[in-house]
Amino acid sequence: MHIEVDIHKTLRSNGRVFTLDVKFACDDDLGVVFGSSGAGKALTLRAIAGLEKPDYGRIVVGGKVLFDSMAGIDVRPMRGRRLPVQDYALFPHLNVEEKHRVRREAVVGAQLSANAARRVAGILDLSNCVD
Repeated sequence: MHIEVDIHKTLRSNGRVFTLDVKFACDDDLGVVFGSSGAGKALTLRAIAGLEKPDYGRIVVGGKVLFDSMAGIDVRPMRGRRLPVQDYALFPHLNVEEKHRVRREAVVGAQLSANAARRVAGILDLSNCVD
């Protein structure tokens, strides 16, 4: 599924400022967002899910424009959509492959294939974490 993201968002709190400026496109069925702690990964995913409104930019998923500040488009999230919470202590007895499988089942109701899990592990250099 094609995803196109070009968004900007500034957050201010207690004299601190965080500016998210992200642009990417993905044509694969499996995409990975990674970066250091505090880089804006969760904020980016929340914006794509429609849970966080960017200050300006554009988000297109599967050919449907979900957000476009210039055109005044801001599609609100549909009920029944889910976004997994960030909890690294969740399921400490599972390896990376098993955690991806559980998360995918919870989010989209489908299993992550063993091949896809190996691709994710290879991209992230986590081969020692996958059975």
